[in-house]
Amino acid sequence: MTFCRLLTLLATLTSIFTFNRLAHAAEPLQQTVLLRAGAYFSASKSFEPGNGIDLVYSVRPIPYAALEASIGYYRAESGTTAFLSAIPLTVSAKAILPVQYFNIYAAGGAGTYYKMAGGLDGLPNHSTELPSDHSEFSLGYHANAGVEYPATGGLTLFLDGKYVYVNQGKFRSYDNIKHGGAFLYGGFALLF
Repeated sequence: MTFCRLLTLLATLTSIFTFNRLAHAAEPLQQTVLLRAGAYFSASKSFEPGNGIDLVYSVRPIPYAALEASIGYYRAESGTTAFLSAIPLTVSAKAILPVQYFNIYAAGGAGTYYKMAGGLDGLPNHSTELPSDHSEFSLGYHANAGVEYPATGGLTLFLDGKYVYVNQGKFRSYDNIKHGGAFLYGGFALLF
């Protein structure tokens, strides 16, 4: 008799677990579109702080993690003619820690960066090997962390700090040109 009760209990627990698993599998993925913009502080000391913007698509398969794909643009200038800019196309993995009224997150990822620089002959220590205007693709890496506040109706506000390292490529011989640096972004996300 005890064996029959044990089998019944085991069958009941199995059906509850299976039902619970199917119920969560039926939930749609949480998908968001984020727009973040703010200040860009170039790793090159020859350039003044600039600005940047990112458009991000995010999928959150579980409450504690997300995968993101983004495209952006950032630019910094020096004087009246010299500039450096990049168009990053990146992917990231994000860990999320929900706290009472907001979420804290940390992320990291990699991508390809289309780097551009112009008017470089006006900078000190300009290399004659590098033309005054130049562009190329390079691999880059980033890490970021921030705080997000779920406001209302699928709207989330956030602050984000990010550091980017971009391989120098042909810019390697030129100390004043580094396309990486730090970013301080604010923005919003819309859940759909």
